[in-house]
Amino acid sequence: MVWNPSPEVAAARHFGKKFGADRVIIFYTTPSGQFGYVSYGQTPALCGETRRVAETLYQKVGETFSAAEEQRPAHSRGVLPLPPPRVFPKAPPAPPPPPKNGGA
Repeated sequence: MVWNPSPEVAAARHFGKKFGADRVIIFYTTPSGQFGYVSYGQTPALCGETRRVAETLYQKVGETFSAAEEQRPAHSRGVLPLPPPRVFPKAPPAPPPPPKNGGA
């Protein structure tokens, strides 16, 4: 396997070793609103296969973000902008509890 020193691949490699996985794909979002992935395969053949599967999944997810401009992934990692978050109206405040002793 060709060594990849990137911290993202190191995290995927660590996950694979810790949980006995020979292939790992991690999808993530960042606070700046980007969506990305990282892939890892234990052997060169598995690494290439996993990267191709991750790229296919990444492209499918990217298709759901029709307004997003797709960027070409850089060495086992891709990044797409996320759509804006949905904002839901706040629930109205609860009514006050009834007065005790029947009121005054």
